[in-house]
Amino acid sequence: MGFEKPRSERRTDNDLQSLRRDVKNNPDNIEAIERLQGELERAGMRGAFVPVEVSQDLINDGVVASETRRWVEWKKVNDTNGQEILGRIEKIVRVKLIAEPVDQQIAKGSYVYDELSEELTLSDREIQPQSGEQELFLSKFDRDGGVSTENIETWLEQNSLRGATLQEFIALSVQIPEEQRRGYLLTLDEAWRSRGRVLVLGRGRRGRLALTDRDHRWAGDVRPLAARKSL
Repeated sequence: MGFEKPRSERRTDNDLQSLRRDVKNNPDNIEAIERLQGELERAGMRGAFVPVEVSQDLINDGVVASETRRWVEWKKVNDTNGQEILGRIEKIVRVKLIAEPVDQQIAKGSYVYDELSEELTLSDREIQPQSGEQELFLSKFDRDGGVSTENIETWLEQNSLRGATLQEFIALSVQIPEEQRRGYLLTLDEAWRSRGRVLVLGRGRRGRLALTDRDHRWAGDVRPLAARKSL
């Protein structure tokens, strides 16, 4: 008498998509969220609801956020020692980009300390700023012993994110200044990568706009500012 071999359960991308729809349609359904989190864990990912914040400039323009929170997902990424890089997206913010010279945009920040202006080259000042609305992601790296720039770059790359541009970085600091009071912000802007520098916004009521060497090891509570890569 033969025995039929039990069929192993196969999970597909369609299973994940179905669970994602369940969570989107029923964001208060704890059971649906737990099922989705379990499937994401098996796929080497994590997920959570994060708040969505709109800048005052967009509110003044009559732009109303279509949602106050959103489900986001990110991949589990390990460093060279095999330890997981505990980065996560903690908030989505929407800011207004204004097409005006970078010097004018920096001046609007009224920073108590501004090292960046002295470092700007003629090429920096000739970059044509964009206008419109931009969605930005605030990530946080809760990790003992800090995190390296390379760790952050790996995490961003794995999640199809890029460092915010100088204009996006300044827009956030001007339009949602309370974020800089909550802790250090940085952006791994590609335009500054060849110079070996990283843009940093220090905490404080008006902030400290500075540059730091790329080989710096960041404190565990550092918050990189990022945006989705263009397809």
